[in-house]
Amino acid sequence: MGIKIKIIVLLSLTTNFIVAQNTLKELKKYALHYCIAHNYHLIDSECSTHDYTSSYILEVKKISNELMDEVRFYTEEKTDKYYKGPPPPAWLYDEQANYICYLCTDFYESQELHHFIKRLIRKYRKKQPLSNE
Repeated sequence: MGIKIKIIVLLSLTTNFIVAQNTLKELKKYALHYCIAHNYHLIDSECSTHDYTSSYILEVKKISNELMDEVRFYTEEKTDKYYKGPPPPAWLYDEQANYICYLCTDFYESQELHHFIKRLIRKYRKKQPLSNE
């Protein structure tokens, strides 16, 4: 009887770990998407990418809207000046060039974002399950 309980506990912990890792991965993708879309919108308010990444993460990947909101607020706070970026090098033909994708990718890969999302997942895991799956 004790072995069955240990196996059930182990399976439960493993499942929770996998769900948390998948949630982390999806929220980082959302942060990258939002960083790029938001900064291009700041350059041109009529810029519409027709990108459905947010809907896909919410509806298909079943990531909580609350988690996505927290990541969106954090991303906006940390990256809302990326569209201004450093000046382009003199050899560029287009002086209006920007580094939005480059800077947003750095943000996506940052330990700061990674740790923020991990803390967020821990906070929300105490309240409710991370996904509907």
